[in-house]
Amino acid sequence: MHFVFNWPLTVFSVGFLTIFVYLGFWQLSRYEEKQVLVENQQVLTSSSWQAPEDELATGTPVQLRGHYDTESLFLLDNRVLKGVVGFEVLNVFLVESSSKSVIINRGFVPMGRDREDKPKIPILVESNMLHGHVYHPSAPLLAGYPATAATPIVQTQQPQVLMAKQPAYPWVFRLSETDPNALPRNWPITTILPEKHQAYAIQWFLMAAAIVIAYSCFCIRRRVVSSV
Repeated sequence: MHFVFNWPLTVFSVGFLTIFVYLGFWQLSRYEEKQVLVENQQVLTSSSWQAPEDELATGTPVQLRGHYDTESLFLLDNRVLKGVVGFEVLNVFLVESSSKSVIINRGFVPMGRDREDKPKIPILVESNMLHGHVYHPSAPLLAGYPATAATPIVQTQQPQVLMAKQPAYPWVFRLSETDPNALPRNWPITTILPEKHQAYAIQWFLMAAAIVIAYSCFCIRRRVVSSV
């Protein structure tokens, strides 16, 4: 056996080996992050209800006292539930004994025949006590058009955007599904389970191993012994 060095093959192999190993360890780090997220959510959702505060983690169970602002309504655009396109209904709730409001996400309603056709939104049932969980939405990719009374469609549910002119808590309140004003929803803790990231990591490491094996097969040659 002898080793035959091949520059192009070596550069190609080292490059892809580095990428595959990096992606494997990156997926392992994502696996650990999701594990911590799931564990934290389980702890939060099993704890007692808390009063609203500015600094609350996603998943914290919260109890609100107050009343709805029936004049305020937003429709969060580009939502899909079970293959149906629609909106998530956002209402404003005025918190008792506080100068701040809360954006309440009730859940999903399907879109009408077109965007000019207003969706059918169940009328709010009077309620002075709400139970739900904190959710911190990500920043929108598109700012979209500002909501109006005629077209309350928005591209984000961030309170600092929707409630820019009045004080509000910096998170969204996802209404409990047992509430009479709750609408259908699909709000998983994470869209990709930790085990899926672990499986992806194994795939990347196997591809890295395949690169090493292929490189070895191409570069290691059997010596040919000639007889006189």
